[in-house]
Formats: sequence, structure tokens, C-alpha cells
Amino acid sequence: SFLYGMGALIEGVSGTPGWSGAVGLTVLLLGRIVYGLGIGLAMHGAPTYIGEMAPASIRGLLVSLKEGMIVLGILAGYLVGFLLRHRAGAWALTYGVSVVPALAMGCGAYALPPSARWLVLRAQRSPDEASMLEQRALASLRFVFNDDTVAESALAEIKTQCASSDEE
Repeated sequence: SFLYGMGALIEGVSGTPGWSGAVGLTVLLLGRIVYGLGIGLAMHGAPTYIGEMAPASIRGLLVSLKEGMIVLGILAGYLVGFLLRHRAGAWALTYGVSVVPALAMGCGAYALPPSARWLVLRAQRSPDEASMLEQRALASLRFVFNDDTVAESALAEIKTQCASSDEE
């Protein structure tokens, strides 16, 4: 979300009055690159996190909702562009307004617990921290599952899967 927000901000300032066309275009292209990297990372990171953390019964729904949010974001961008179509230089605001969803995405992602699978993999590589990391993985699974028995069962399954993939 940081790259996404920074790219949107850079794109938004690319229309600064007084800049030559070449400077403005260069800044716009730099913003597009940063923005694209941020969006690309989010596009691949979110499904991975959903796949590792969501219960199987709602995993497909969550991935579909992520895709729906992308479409709504595109629609919102077109709507902002449409509403600002008669203002000179407003095209830069169309890009810059993306800072708002970037901030929302960053705050939302920050509030999520780390992936239990990632914590278990780290525990396998750091024997002296293994107990603490496994407790964090269990806490992470308790965020998803209300039942402690289900969370403990999921942790055992993750540990088994990670151990068997480590042997291969």
C-alpha cells in the first residue's frame, strides 16, 4: 500500500503548473511505475494471504470479493474522472485521489495478523524462537477461528505440511 500511495501521490503532482511538458510526463511515468509495482504486489500478496489464512468454506468468496473491489476501484476512478472532466488540470486529481484507498488498504493490512504458515516456517528455521513463533501462529489462527480446538487442529496441520515440504 505504501508503493501504491506513493505512486498515486507522484502521479497527482505530475500536473503541477509551471512544469514543462517533459518534466510533467517524466514525473507521471515515474509515478505510474511506482504505482504499478504497488498494485502488482497487492494483487499477488492478497490471494496468498487469503489462501493461507481463510477457512476453506469462505476462501473462494474472499478472493471473489477482492476481484470485485478491484472492479469497484476502477469504476470509482472513472467516476472521479467523469465528475472532474470540465476542470482544467483535474486529470491529476483523478490519479492523486488514489491515495485515499491506499491509506485504507495500508491500515487494513496493518490490522491483520501475520500468516500462521509464515510463522511456522520461520519457527522451523529459528529453533531458539520456535516456541514463541508457534504461539503467535496459534494466536493468528484464533483470529480466524473462534474455536480453540479448530485453531489448534489447523496449526497441527500447517506444521505437518511445512515439515513434509521441508523434507522434499
